[in-house]
Amino acid sequence: MTPSTGTTASRLQLRGRAELWLAIWVVAMLVVPIMGTFYPPETYFFAGAFNEQEFSSSKLMPVLLVLISASVGVVYVALRRRTKIRHDIAIYVYLLAVALSLAYSPEPGAAANRALRLLPPIGLAVLYAQLYPYRAMIRLMAIAFTISALLSIVMGAAFPGLGHSNLGGMYDSAWRGALGHKNTAGFVYSLGLLTATVGWLDRLIDRRLAVVCGLTCAFMIVMADSMTAVLAVSAALGLTLLLRGARIMRPEIRLLVVGIIVFALISLTMLVQAAPELIAAMIGRDLTLTGRTEVWSAVWDLIQKRPLGSYGYAFWQMDTPEREGIWTEVGYMALHTHNNWLDLWLQVGLLGLLAIAFDLLRSLATGFRDLLFDPRAAQASLPFAFLVVLIIRSMSEVEFEEPGTTGVFLLVWASIALRVGRLERRATRPAPRQPAPIAARRTMEAATLRS
Repeated sequence: MTPSTGTTASRLQLRGRAELWLAIWVVAMLVVPIMGTFYPPETYFFAGAFNEQEFSSSKLMPVLLVLISASVGVVYVALRRRTKIRHDIAIYVYLLAVALSLAYSPEPGAAANRALRLLPPIGLAVLYAQLYPYRAMIRLMAIAFTISALLSIVMGAAFPGLGHSNLGGMYDSAWRGALGHKNTAGFVYSLGLLTATVGWLDRLIDRRLAVVCGLTCAFMIVMADSMTAVLAVSAALGLTLLLRGARIMRPEIRLLVVGIIVFALISLTMLVQAAPELIAAMIGRDLTLTGRTEVWSAVWDLIQKRPLGSYGYAFWQMDTPEREGIWTEVGYMALHTHNNWLDLWLQVGLLGLLAIAFDLLRSLATGFRDLLFDPRAAQASLPFAFLVVLIIRSMSEVEFEEPGTTGVFLLVWASIALRVGRLERRATRPAPRQPAPIAARRTMEAATLRS
């Protein structure tokens, strides 16, 4: 593995089999704990209706967590000897909020078991953003997305009992593939489609790999029947390309682009408030967004009772009167709040909510500014696109806490990758041309006048 050109920090440099084994480890970690392929096993292989799953600690999960954490520790020590490791302080504040929330949990031990699952994605994100140059990391991501998508296609086609969502109703035949839920499949493979597209446009990966990754991920998005995934990937790719296009224009045109984006967001907000029926019809949903708004209302009632506290991490995996009350009110077994911000407030309190919001918005602003104003910031494209997907999905899904934690990896990786990219560009910025000595300039001017 060769270090990237002009980096401010030396990468972990390996050759031969060591480089190959490290690449295999990176891809394996992406496919299993990050993307959630057959992971966690007690969720994927649970026999019975998905909504009837009870919280239970599988015998395999502690072993997997120990192995994953040990491998992260080994690579961290090796990398730290060669470079200064950069961290995401906001995510550590979030972990503190998670730890504090255990005091509110009726089963602190079981909740801590679930909370420990946050550590591998955070550790992996910190390493991956600094272990590989951007181009190499995108290539490994594309390979991982392709492997996961192919496994999901096999599960959906050959093992429908596991590969289909089996949720009942209109989504009963939707595919979840090798992942825990059809919406998770839509989310993960929308990221894969973005990776393939950006890799193709910027010539970061082999065109054949980009085509295979893009087609398999697009197929799974369609089979998962996830409208949120379609909207998220379209918005993320469109906004990223718009900013990159505006970057080569005159400053006043760039300002106009920013104004158009702000105007579009304000107009969309006003339209949602003025004509919710129209918006619901356009995206193929009812006014309750398939029951989501009912859950929001029930959860908000609980939050108002403890505005500065929480109800404990892994709230939805615990058998509590509060959870039963929500299920009774909405008429079905809700797996989560279907809104990331309400769910964070419910599970880890206001501190955790603010930590994630700050990290996400700060990183989003960094990527926005780099793409719009820095002509050498093409490598901010994929981190920024990932963050846009997280923002969109946060309105109807959960990605930073149980039962979904993939967003934690994406947030930390994007945040650090954007900062590392800035440092690398700053280190390789051409030195400003030094003005000629005044005497030399005067001599040249005199010579010009004589001629």
